[in-house]
Amino acid sequence: MTDNWLDRLQEALKDDPRSLRAISTAAGCGPNYLQQMIRDSKEPGADRLARILDVLGREKSLYVLTGIHMTEEDREFLEIVTSLKGEVKADGLRFLRSIQAGATDPKRSDEDRG
Repeated sequence: MTDNWLDRLQEALKDDPRSLRAISTAAGCGPNYLQQMIRDSKEPGADRLARILDVLGREKSLYVLTGIHMTEEDREFLEIVTSLKGEVKADGLRFLRSIQAGATDPKRSDEDRG
C-alpha cells in the first residue's frame, strides 16, 4: 500500500452515501467501529480493513490501497489487456505507448499521420 491510505480510506467513507454505522455493520464490525477508528486515528486490522473495503466496493478499494481512481471502463480495459497472450500483448503495449507519445508530443502526432 502507498502512503496516506488511511486518509484515502477516510475520504472514501466520507464520500459514501451510507452512514459510518451502516458501513461498519455491513462489514461485520461493531456499529461504532468506524466512528471510533476515525476519532482515535487508529488503523484497522487487516481482517477488518478487508471487510470494510469489500463493503465499499472495487473502485473505492483500489483508490484506498493505491491512490488510483479507476472507473468501470478502466477495469474492463485491464481485464481485456491481462487476458492477451504473448506477442499480441507486446503489440498492444507498443500501440498504447505510441498513442501516449503522440498525445504528449503534438509534433510526433502530426508526423505519424504522414
